[in-house]
Amino acid sequence: MDTLPAPKGDILKALSPHSEVDNWDNPRFRWKYDLLYKNEWFFVGPWFTGIQARLTLRANLISVSELSVFSGKNFFHPAVFESAIADVLNCLYGHHKFNTQKKAHFRGPLNWRVQSISNSIKAVVCDIHTVGRSSKEDPELKRKVYIPVTSSHFLLLTINFGGTKVYSDDVCAKPLFNLCNSIIDSIRLDVGPETQAEWDKVKATCPDMSITETFGELQWPLAPEKPPKEKREVDITPQSAGFEKLRSI
Repeated sequence: MDTLPAPKGDILKALSPHSEVDNWDNPRFRWKYDLLYKNEWFFVGPWFTGIQARLTLRANLISVSELSVFSGKNFFHPAVFESAIADVLNCLYGHHKFNTQKKAHFRGPLNWRVQSISNSIKAVVCDIHTVGRSSKEDPELKRKVYIPVTSSHFLLLTINFGGTKVYSDDVCAKPLFNLCNSIIDSIRLDVGPETQAEWDKVKATCPDMSITETFGELQWPLAPEKPPKEKREVDITPQSAGFEKLRSI
């Protein structure tokens, strides 16, 4: 089993520096992902039938890339946080198509809900359905938990049901859901004074700090993204025999 224990101490100080990658064919580079934790649970069948299902939990600390419009934004602001979640989902899942067809390989976010994990900071829980290899009626499931932990970082927990068909395979799906729900319901965030002060600064300008209780499904697949227009060079062109004029093209 490939596991990674949770780090100790200040995780922000332990992170390795990232190199900026200017690759607009892959919009995932707008965000930086640091894997902090991974664990896997196996469910075995009776009479030595072996592993029947597995649940995998991954925790990533997400920070913004300089390529993103979210650079410099505060993730404690609910509108920024919600938009950032949508952009991360679009980057990870919105551009995938099933084979050569125009159908989306994923659907989401589904079953969006707000989870209380502290007196101030709230988390967002939502589902991603893999429909390319199965169908909308019987998808494979990934459950996501988003938690803002600093003004410039948020934690992403991804709970993968290991390819189990969540509607047709009730024998395997039921214990997976039970474990998944117990993990999410046990999450608590101890907010330190510095983090609370950052949150309070946002609240001073945004009295309603509530996160939306509903969020519509994003329309996937997305069209390919165009690279940003490069700043064109300044051209010095003679305008007359007597002088030259600096003209910006």
